[in-house]
Amino acid sequence: MNDDPFTGGITRILIKTSGASDLEVNAFGKCHPMDCDWGNTSAAYTGNPFVVVYPPSISTKTLTITLLTETTMQIEAHYDYPPEDPRTDRTDYYDFHLMTEPDFVIREVIQPLGPLDYGVYNWFEFKIQNLGAPYTSGPALRAQIVNKEKNGLSVPTSGYMQPSYTLPIETGQKLSHQFAIGHNSAWSDGDYTFNILADYQLTGLCQYNNFPMTWTTSEIPLAQIQDAGGIIPGAQFRHYPVTGRYAINNVPTSGTVYLNARYLIDPTHSHYPGNYVYSGNFDLSAMTLEETESHNLDFRTVIHMTAPWDNTELLWSYDPIPEHQPGIKFQWDAVSGATEYLFAIDRYRGPDHPSGPGKIDRPVEIYAPETEQVVSLAVSDPNEYYTALITAKNASGQTIGRMYRPLLNGYGFNYPFTVDYECYSLPELRMFIDERRTIDIGGTPWHYHGVTITNLEMVPNELFVPAPDLAACGLNTDASRTYVRFYDEDDNQLASYCAVYSKQQLNNLGFSVRHSDPLPKAVKMVLEDRRCSVTHDSIYVDPWYACPIGDLNGDCITNLLDLSWLASTWLNEGELL
Repeated sequence: MNDDPFTGGITRILIKTSGASDLEVNAFGKCHPMDCDWGNTSAAYTGNPFVVVYPPSISTKTLTITLLTETTMQIEAHYDYPPEDPRTDRTDYYDFHLMTEPDFVIREVIQPLGPLDYGVYNWFEFKIQNLGAPYTSGPALRAQIVNKEKNGLSVPTSGYMQPSYTLPIETGQKLSHQFAIGHNSAWSDGDYTFNILADYQLTGLCQYNNFPMTWTTSEIPLAQIQDAGGIIPGAQFRHYPVTGRYAINNVPTSGTVYLNARYLIDPTHSHYPGNYVYSGNFDLSAMTLEETESHNLDFRTVIHMTAPWDNTELLWSYDPIPEHQPGIKFQWDAVSGATEYLFAIDRYRGPDHPSGPGKIDRPVEIYAPETEQVVSLAVSDPNEYYTALITAKNASGQTIGRMYRPLLNGYGFNYPFTVDYECYSLPELRMFIDERRTIDIGGTPWHYHGVTITNLEMVPNELFVPAPDLAACGLNTDASRTYVRFYDEDDNQLASYCAVYSKQQLNNLGFSVRHSDPLPKAVKMVLEDRRCSVTHDSIYVDPWYACPIGDLNGDCITNLLDLSWLASTWLNEGELL
């Protein structure tokens, strides 16, 4: 891994053996939102340093790799551009550190463990080597015997050993410790095998979007370790800020252990948007030694949901849970590195449901790059509710973000709500014709009349949400809850609209009459609320009607409202506004 987390060049490099004498190299360059994979190239290993060449793409890249220590190396990268490329050839230098080993590992057991000579002291020695950053402070290092077998059968172990040392423990430094076995009944005659677990019981990398968390934040994570009985006394979670690794010890060797960890970018609450969280569990008895040495923690950022609720709000509880009308708009902020979002809605039975609580189905599941979804759901039955789930995924399909709802006593992973609708009683709509022009339709002239509703503020916008659960309008399966139609004085339909999704669109509508046909004597607009099976009518308007001279407020009606408008906008303490 590059020592510089903000490098613009090679960010990380994987090296492994290939065949008898070849080394295979896979380098990654800085790109957005994900690092660019240069692919694999191989070369014979002839000594330190060794050289590999990437075939021409934009440039020919020659990497000279020098191993400095067991855990560090330097790369000289030369970029050779073709003659037609205006850029100048260049050479860059990068320093790297090893990221594939735990910070402390057992390197040597001096005396192989075989049949014991019971009754005498059988001395054994092991060494621990520091493969991380210099260890300058922290809890005492301890080692434990694990996975002990006698004559091929598992036997219990307990107790810790503490190697002696003085700080600092430098990178690459080894610690030695001796211990005696076979001199009491705990180690009776038999053929023994075991592993020595040094300092940690579980270790790995704290990572986000496949990169160490140290690339994302310099904050130190907080962690809580517990089992079925609650917080585990003495359990330790250590974090190494240079490498981004963690280590856990003093936890049970069998049974489920729960780990919750978080990086607090906003320290006012542990699950506000922008923070990074991890929640998972493990059982050491079900893991191999290799798995315990490389148990990476995939942290997720908290997605900031902005509609229909802002999850920066800290709640006491969800009692009662929010209620929305069909046609709910969900919105959230984009997550860096995300290529798509899983937006899902599940339907649940409540605790008082006759069939008992539980999940019923998932009526909505959408994978899309957009950060907004509008859904129209069926009205909730009694003792049922919905939950919305939003997760962010990167190009590899890994979940890197999730919507959390913060509560005073914890947090949740989804947004619960119910769905109901409201039927409205509206005043008579005030309509006048404010546009008249001739349009051509298929070579035939028509009279077009555009209208304006002057009391639009009395119309609720909820009437115009998409209603996919209602009948489709031709091929439009997301037709509006409310259709808008124009009728003449004999109830002949002049125009119809089924895709009006906000009340503001009403003032962009109109009707047309063929030029050769007589104009109707009167026209009205009708809002047909399909959800509630009711209609809301406007006044009848003469297509040739002109607003009277006394109309001051623009509603084509002369009444006391015009005087009120005059009083409020014309005079101000005797001076003209």
